[in-house]
Amino acid sequence: MMFCLSCNVPPRIKLFGWRACVSTLPTTYNISAKVLSFSITCSVCAHAEDTATHGYAKLNFDAGLVAENFAGWGFILRDHDGNILLTGIKHCQGYAGASVEEARAYLHGLSCPHTYGIHNIIIESDCLELIQMLRNKSLLGNSIHLFVRDIISFV
Repeated sequence: MMFCLSCNVPPRIKLFGWRACVSTLPTTYNISAKVLSFSITCSVCAHAEDTATHGYAKLNFDAGLVAENFAGWGFILRDHDGNILLTGIKHCQGYAGASVEEARAYLHGLSCPHTYGIHNIIIESDCLELIQMLRNKSLLGNSIHLFVRDIISFV
């Protein structure tokens, strides 16, 4: 939530982000907690509860050293209910370091859903260096910057 508040965006966007983080957006689900006769069914799909994350997919990805000098990446994409939408793995010869391989995994994990027309994605990562580079849109002169530039072009 602190990232949301420190972004260089208009105040109304910060407020929207904060309200999404603390689940106070006026979704049908939240309104139904105050107005008992209010339907919580999504007016678009008519199948699910209309919550703040309804309609979004969550992308988790990871990378690592599979064998000596072989890198591997994997991702899983789940819908707002936790159902698996898409998974993928890939490997290649060569290992460029943890952050670079995480960036490759991110790019692979982000490009596959786009191929299937899935664009509303919440992304989770445990690679602090990559997260900071993406937040700052920093394109340093090292090998990770090539992946960061491609990732930024997706989002």
